Amino acid sequence: MSKDTKSPKSGFLDKFSRKKEQQKKIEEENIVEESKSGEEIPEIIRYTHKLYSIRRGYKVIESYPIHEPFVYINIVEDPDGKPIYEVYEISLTPEEEKIYRDIKDHIVWEIKPIVSLDIDVAKEIKKIARKVIREFQIRFTKTPGLSWSKIEYYIER
Repeated sequence: MSKDTKSPKSGFLDKFSRKKEQQKKIEEENIVEESKSGEEIPEIIRYTHKLYSIRRGYKVIESYPIHEPFVYINIVEDPDGKPIYEVYEISLTPEEEKIYRDIKDHIVWEIKPIVSLDIDVAKEIKKIARKVIREFQIRFTKTPGLSWSKIEYYIER
């Protein structure tokens, strides 16, 4: 096999080693701070992830968050040079999906008929949603904070 031709295994190993290098670089970015007692405490830093097009051969021209950290937009160029707008939205876990459906059903049950045209319907629904979410947070305390943020995003959406 010549050097120009890569075996499928070689391509996989290249991707794996690049991924390992990226992970090492991220670990190196962790800044260590010393406490009063002299022990090292790692500083919490925010990781950023480079977004790639889900399609092979498409080049990312621009990438930006719409509702960070849940929705990102990629403007990509297909192999023919045509720009394409891609939306990436984080999905719910099965547990979050179940809680989301329950909250949504509860919100629908809580909504009362609007008696006046002066009432901002969207504002009223958000108020009910916040109340219902708080009730569910009390009931499901094991779910991490990020999960609740995701669920709130889906409810608002």
